[in-house]
Amino acid sequence: MFNPKAAENSKRFTEASEQTDKVVAKYGKRFTTVSGHSQGGGISSLIGQEKDIRGFHFNPAISAKQDAENSKGLYAKNIEKQVLYKTHMDIASPLSYTQPIRKKFNVNLVGTKPGIDNSIVKTHSLDNFAAKGGLNVERNTMVSSMKKASEQGFL
Repeated sequence: MFNPKAAENSKRFTEASEQTDKVVAKYGKRFTTVSGHSQGGGISSLIGQEKDIRGFHFNPAISAKQDAENSKGLYAKNIEKQVLYKTHMDIASPLSYTQPIRKKFNVNLVGTKPGIDNSIVKTHSLDNFAAKGGLNVERNTMVSSMKKASEQGFL
């Protein structure tokens, strides 16, 4: 079931996984949480499961491989909780609601905000999960976020 275009086969996933290993080495799993939205949510959910790290994932693009691995019980012994938030009409996260994923994730269906639900593309927006007033979103990969945190002395 190898898909060369799937997130877990990307440089982005490899870099995020390596950065996560560095954070865990420095702070320990107990103080590490992964999170992401869309493709980043797919990556964070897979890293969370593979490394048994607590995670919160928003409209994640779960891959067929991850769905199959959950179906086979690959992560059955994991301790840390994976929490998934999905808008009901999100087009990027159809595998987020399969039985194998629901079995291992705490899946929360979230309604879209008024005015957002009239567009299939907008139902995928991270704004659906923001408090009133919206988000000031800076688009970064997990790697660039880690580098920025390191430059600012947080890591």
